[in-house]
Amino acid sequence: RSPPRYNEGTLIEAMQQGLQNLVGSSSGYLESLPASVRSRLEYLDNLQGDYDTAEEALNEEIKALEKKYRPVFDKLTDLRRQVVTGALEAPEEFKVDDDEAGEGEGEGEGEAAEEVSGIPDFWLVALCNCELIEELISQKDAEILGHLIDVRCEDIFDEEGDEEGYKLTFEFSSNEYFSNKELTLKINASTENGMLSVDELEGTKINWTSDAKNPTIKIMKKKQKAGSKAKPMTKKEPVDSFFSLFTPPELEMEDMDDAEAGKLQELVERTLAIGEFLREDLIPHAVHWFTGEAIQDEDAEDDEDSEDDDDSEDDDDSEDDSEDDSEDESDDDDDAPAKVPVDAENPECKQQ
Repeated sequence: RSPPRYNEGTLIEAMQQGLQNLVGSSSGYLESLPASVRSRLEYLDNLQGDYDTAEEALNEEIKALEKKYRPVFDKLTDLRRQVVTGALEAPEEFKVDDDEAGEGEGEGEGEAAEEVSGIPDFWLVALCNCELIEELISQKDAEILGHLIDVRCEDIFDEEGDEEGYKLTFEFSSNEYFSNKELTLKINASTENGMLSVDELEGTKINWTSDAKNPTIKIMKKKQKAGSKAKPMTKKEPVDSFFSLFTPPELEMEDMDDAEAGKLQELVERTLAIGEFLREDLIPHAVHWFTGEAIQDEDAEDDEDSEDDDDSEDDDDSEDDSEDDSEDESDDDDDAPAKVPVDAENPECKQQ
């Protein structure tokens, strides 16, 4: 019996209809298949059941491992916090001599080296060394982030122990900018059928001591008529700031036009990207971002990707272009400016 034939343009529709018929009540499609094919499908269905069972077991073991190691990670990050804030000194075995460290360079004779507590500007320098984060940080933001003493992440689980999101916490020392001790960003997201669904974005309301201290706004004075003695009117214009992260966009998209919906999507995607980066990379490896080691690792990965791209392009080039390729390769990245860590003694970020 020859297979059915379809006109051009209807084959995909017919396949989709056949797949839809596989779901729900029987349409006779499966029953119409030859017995040998149905036997194979029965076997595949059994294999799929075994696969699903193994996948569930894997997920349960992963959850158990994460639960087992969570206290270990928490202890290590707490020790890091104590060292950064000056509450804990490094053990004697890690002591570095002043001569070896090069401390005191440039100081006058007889001047005693200033006693420094903890690691000043640890989180500011780490954040400024991240390209994704640095572009959000204005000079005014940097001044405030100098008071940042800890950044941590807490996973959020539902009643069944399944992860449903996480909360980022930024802890600050007392400062002149706001009264909050902690600023948090809560991200509730779930994955279904390979698609990420954002359920909630919630940030802390920042209690700024004054509008002048708030880096997320710019105070504009309205022009007055000549000779007017009335008090100048002002208006507040929003500006880009790292601290806008704690006022995430509302997820309600009703009554939005395409432009507004597109802008909302960009803001949500940026918030998610920053959140995931902080959670998966910066917080676990903060010391490497402070020292700049993480930047070198990123550059090395970029170089490897670039080499892979160059190799694939070279494979497609003809022999006549080989001389031109060699000339291009001679102009390497050695002359390019190196990306270096921000100086902890004089941290500066992007000025706006």
